[in-house]
Amino acid sequence: MVYPELKTKCRLRSSGDNFHTWKHKLDFVLFDNKLNYVLTEPVPDHENDSVAYKKFNDDDFTARHLILGCVDDNLYKAYYRHDSARSLLDALTSAFGKPSFAKRVCLYRRYTRHKMPEDADVSEQIVMLRAMAVELELEGLNVDEVMQKVALLNSLPEWWEEQYHDAIVAMHSDVLSLEDLEQRVRDIWAFAKSYNERDQSQNEEEPEVRSVSGLSFRSSSEGFFRGNCYGCGEFGHRQADCPNEDDDAAL
Repeated sequence: MVYPELKTKCRLRSSGDNFHTWKHKLDFVLFDNKLNYVLTEPVPDHENDSVAYKKFNDDDFTARHLILGCVDDNLYKAYYRHDSARSLLDALTSAFGKPSFAKRVCLYRRYTRHKMPEDADVSEQIVMLRAMAVELELEGLNVDEVMQKVALLNSLPEWWEEQYHDAIVAMHSDVLSLEDLEQRVRDIWAFAKSYNERDQSQNEEEPEVRSVSGLSFRSSSEGFFRGNCYGCGEFGHRQADCPNEDDDAAL
């Protein structure tokens, strides 16, 4: 069994920037297929146990080809000569798995400068921030809970600060846990979203309704006026459309 995304969008890229995520998913695949042991256990002695020797080599062959099938074409060409799964994965880990100061700086900047798009789903953005924190930790930079809370509040769109300043200040982020703070942010977003959807629904139902001195009316293009005529005083038409003006003029 191979996760389909490991052969497509999640395959290891030549840049190696997705190595840690790729490696975690690969570990699951090797474990599910009972092949992970070939990466850690020694090769059985052929003379003492030919059956175990054959099984190990068959599984190693499968694991090696599984790994090669989960890398991009350039990596395949560069590493396919490794004759065992362990040698292949060790080489890839040596190339891409070591902490990089330059990558650490890039990830840190991306994390601390992240701003949620105004129309973004807040729950998705919270998960994205957590994923960024994990990436930093995999690169050797510890991201404690305080830093994660600061990054979350700093990432909120500007309109949050304008409309929900009091609610944000009242969160007491120094007291709340990261999970509680995330839930507060989700709640505020859900509240704002529900009100926005309600207002949009009302506008769609009555797009041209206005109120003047307590009287509501629609535009004359709809052929109906809810109010009293200023000429004759009757309900249901404007003075410009008054059918009684001719009668008054005749008198």
